[in-house]
Amino acid sequence: MSNNVPQFLAPSSPARAATPAISEAPPTARQPQLDLKGDEQPLVISNFSFDLPGPTAARDRIKFVRDALAAGVPLSEDGLHAVAKGMVYPEVAASMVKNNLFTNEIVEAATLHSLPAILYTTELFPLLQPRTGASAQSTAAPVISGETGSDGGPTAALELSFQSVRHLADYLRQTVRETRRTGKRYDESILARRVSRPIIAHEAHLTFQDGSEAIDVLVVRDGLTRLVSATAARMKGKPTPEEIAEEMVTTLLTRKSSARTKDLTVSQQYARGRDDAATTLRSRFTLGIAGGEPDEDAIRVGQTFTLPAQVYVGIDPLPGNPLPSDQQFDDAIRAVVSSIHVEFKGWDEAAEFAEVADRAMHRVRHSGELLEDVADLATGIIDESKLGSIFGDTSIPPTPLWRGVYVVATLCNPEVYKGMKRELRAILGLTRIADSRYVSLMAPVVDRPWRGVKAATLAQSRSAWGDGAPIPKGALGLSWKPVPVADFTELIAPALAGDVNARLTLQVAGGIALVTDKLLTANVGSKLSMDLVPFRASVSDVVSGLGTNEYGLWILARAANAFDASGVAANSFTERDLQSNSNASQIASSYRVGMVDPEHPNQFLVDNSGQPRLMREREVVTASNPQRAAKPKQDLAGGASSPTQETDAARAARLRVAIRTGLTHVDDQITELTTIPSGAGIGQPFSTLEEWQELTFIVNKITAGLYQNVPAAGQASSSGSDSDAKSEADGE
Repeated sequence: MSNNVPQFLAPSSPARAATPAISEAPPTARQPQLDLKGDEQPLVISNFSFDLPGPTAARDRIKFVRDALAAGVPLSEDGLHAVAKGMVYPEVAASMVKNNLFTNEIVEAATLHSLPAILYTTELFPLLQPRTGASAQSTAAPVISGETGSDGGPTAALELSFQSVRHLADYLRQTVRETRRTGKRYDESILARRVSRPIIAHEAHLTFQDGSEAIDVLVVRDGLTRLVSATAARMKGKPTPEEIAEEMVTTLLTRKSSARTKDLTVSQQYARGRDDAATTLRSRFTLGIAGGEPDEDAIRVGQTFTLPAQVYVGIDPLPGNPLPSDQQFDDAIRAVVSSIHVEFKGWDEAAEFAEVADRAMHRVRHSGELLEDVADLATGIIDESKLGSIFGDTSIPPTPLWRGVYVVATLCNPEVYKGMKRELRAILGLTRIADSRYVSLMAPVVDRPWRGVKAATLAQSRSAWGDGAPIPKGALGLSWKPVPVADFTELIAPALAGDVNARLTLQVAGGIALVTDKLLTANVGSKLSMDLVPFRASVSDVVSGLGTNEYGLWILARAANAFDASGVAANSFTERDLQSNSNASQIASSYRVGMVDPEHPNQFLVDNSGQPRLMREREVVTASNPQRAAKPKQDLAGGASSPTQETDAARAARLRVAIRTGLTHVDDQITELTTIPSGAGIGQPFSTLEEWQELTFIVNKITAGLYQNVPAAGQASSSGSDSDAKSEADGE
């Protein structure tokens, strides 16, 4: 079909398509209840139905596929069968397709077309989770690419390339576990009222690099938390994230093959396995309603068997779309999902950064400002083993740290810097992207290779990237070229002689190593009060200062040389870590970052055994500005007692009070500012849009920090209400 002609034209006065309601049996004497906690009021089940949807008829699924193909829906026949297989009422969807009753949604440079549907939870794959996209992961993500139709235009489907079926299963487990751990839990709400807010789903073609036959499935793009909560609610007791993950892997990836099914494709054999899982649930339900009163099993199955959805089946690019056809659908669906969570519901900040940075890089690549291989390196499609071929220099060491240096240098390049900011403004709907936000976006891009291994220092490292980042002053917007060496100390002499490329290479490589190994952390007042640093300074100021003297350059070089992406630095362990038996294996295999001797910078300071002393943050900050470090430390405000005598519990309590007091004070100041009469000559309360955007960015960071640390269920109520729009929208 031509891309110049809309593929889905809504009729001039469309009639609303009705989805058949699940029929209800005569009401029982009372609403069903579940006693989940013993000492509390039982959970009242408000919309239990005595009818559970049965298997769909093959003729109805085939009719949907035929009508969709006739209407020009740009999905493959196998893809349409996967969509039909997930629908409770494919015959209704067929009627909607035949009458062009699509929901049309304009998203930036494309129009998306979807169908409202009721889907079986046993047919939905939770594979792509933006919420955890920037978190520490042990299983590599699949390679994601778009699909195009016979006319070269985009289709509403993605190809996910896994190494093997085992890789798929491991990644599915990981996604479910992390979704459960980081998202809200709607189990009780779903048992009481079912899932009421539609999820977002579309077809995906799963391929395998080991040659295994591909399969077509429905993947969830928004609503993963609801789907995982529904599975947990169906399981009795209090299942762990690991148990929920195993349940979903068993349901979705059990392959049924026999002599009778030898002619079926592999995709159909997996579908038969999911059919068996649904049949087992129907049997549990039927047994559970025997006698006229539903038992716990019937309630758990009945309330979680299906859920509402918007199934995306088509896309029409608008004139001026900046992306090639095979990237347009993924970009558009990401825009839909991020508009829900980034702009309104506060995803984890790092997940937001990873999502928008990836989208921006794909766009800048297509505009010609970023080479395709470099973009693939930054987004994780290509790893560091290809550094030499990408940049045309076989002397580049193929290590994760050198990957980080070259990615940072690329994002500092004037053309890329300008293009990235342009696309970030377009994606985020802002008129200005501050440099502080721009460098923060680099964190999940740079730390992609080691964030799983170094998970214990990830939070501190990300905070450091948000405090100016290990990017020296003046590097942004500067065209500089990394100088590859086997030993970073080889760059010290040229850096001292004025070689800007050598100095910036040392500062970026050493800076990344320092913040990753927790030898340079964000600028907070408590570090000064606890005598951990000689003065307060941003991470960027420290890295800039280290590049101005020989002592600082040696520190950068030693930190970069010691850095190991596959291990943990001994310097990063706290006293508590060292006392914990659970860290014994990590400690035993850790590497040491030695402290440079300030009197003889080419040597280490050693202890009485001759072993290098561990480098510490105080010495790093001191080296960035020795003159300032030599000045007497100013008295701390408030005359508080020595923080070294403060227990962890007392410190936590003090910080909670300080946060509450500070936020209350800010709230009072906003109220006072906004109540100043408009005639007082002040203009708008917040004088410019840029000022308002900067303040909003700070508030979003605070909000993300609060939502990342919601108290456990035993401390405060953490159950969302699935029927409540505000609460439910916070889920995936």
